[in-house]
Amino acid sequence: MLPAELNLAQQSEILFYREVLDALPDGILIVDKDCVIRYINPAWTRIRKLTKEQVVGKTMQQVRTGRILSSVLRTGQPVFDVHKKIEDEEYVVTVIPIKQGSQIIGGVSISKDIAEVKRLIQVVEKSAAVITSQKIDPIGKEVQYTFEDIVGRSKAIKELIEKAKKVARTDSSILIRGESGTGKELFAQAIHNASNRRYGYFVAVNCAAIPADLLESELFGYEPGAFTGADKKGKMGLFQLADKGTIFLDEIGDMPLSLQGKLLRVLQDGVIRRVGATSKVDKVDVRVIAATNRNIEELIAQKSFREDLYYRLNVIPLVLPPLRERREDILTLAEHFLETYNKKFKRKLIFSPQVTRVLYEYDWPGNIRELKNAIEYAVNMAEGPEIMLADLPENVRSAAGNAMPALQTLEQMVMEAERQAIMAALNQYGTTTVGKRKAARALGISLACLYKKIKKLQQHHLLKHEL
Repeated sequence: MLPAELNLAQQSEILFYREVLDALPDGILIVDKDCVIRYINPAWTRIRKLTKEQVVGKTMQQVRTGRILSSVLRTGQPVFDVHKKIEDEEYVVTVIPIKQGSQIIGGVSISKDIAEVKRLIQVVEKSAAVITSQKIDPIGKEVQYTFEDIVGRSKAIKELIEKAKKVARTDSSILIRGESGTGKELFAQAIHNASNRRYGYFVAVNCAAIPADLLESELFGYEPGAFTGADKKGKMGLFQLADKGTIFLDEIGDMPLSLQGKLLRVLQDGVIRRVGATSKVDKVDVRVIAATNRNIEELIAQKSFREDLYYRLNVIPLVLPPLRERREDILTLAEHFLETYNKKFKRKLIFSPQVTRVLYEYDWPGNIRELKNAIEYAVNMAEGPEIMLADLPENVRSAAGNAMPALQTLEQMVMEAERQAIMAALNQYGTTTVGKRKAARALGISLACLYKKIKKLQQHHLLKHEL
């Protein structure tokens, strides 16, 4: 109960501060100058396993606590970071006197779980490792992608996204398989960003890009003087950097066989041993997402990949289909990349119908990466308002050129004329409902008729579906 003599504003302010203290994860105990306990928060009751009724209003001697507090009330000097064991748990306790002028009117005891203190120290160490590391990029980089950044409307990609969202909520190992350029790291980042580990680091490692003799020390760290040229202080490995976060092992099929046993131990026991260490091991809490474009089963048959490691990694298999197997996504992606590069290069380009058809019919052996590069190339080459066939990379033109009809039908010519007129009107008035209404008026047709024509052009892959 609050004192009756307090006005509503004062009572409201006290209640606010009490709610703040109640929400803190650290145990808080407040006493007055006579060592009578006036307040404890829920965290303190959890730590001491005592209820508010057993404590508040009693002296510290009655509840057998507060020897440090008694000293602080007597001397007026704060005491910082005292290590104490309470109910078999370790805590760091800080006690501060409450003063009114020069008069001591009470004291505050703050108990912080030592495991949390250690976690904060690890965060600082990791930050230092990120700042000083020079060898592998990107370490501790900001995770750029979420599931919202995965572009596609095909059934295959939608089902894959839903599956990935489900497994993001767990800590199970994931093996992402797919051809080069299908977006394996994009999916890995999206999973990390949707998981409970999103506040930890996402550490990406390309196992094929790091020399085999360096990969072990980079992944697991090393002790001082472990080898010639080693840092005298030793070095934290990437698995420790990823503690409480996610490590993405790209091109896992290229990991040397000698390291696969060490990775298996991390997955089985959650421990790593630094290079040069004899018996010392370090605990790590890391989610492993691996990826490969290689045939792992074939590697197992060739004895170059451990079968037991494969089963540990392949708990959740995600297979990304190549772009040629989800053609309905090609133009959606192409329009997405065109919009990106239009903004970047301050252009207002659109695809000509011939280019739209070529983009759709080409097989894209390099998948999304190749498509993205082709659109960037075309935006750089284009001189008029439209991207023409001549603006595409030569390999794309030549691969799809033979499939192009020499002549257009009358219906095709009419649709092309309508497409150009509609795009010109939408570029002028915008694609909002108000803009489309103005565009329809300028074209001399009703809004419903405009929507009907847009839908028809979209069905023939002549307009993007987001219009």
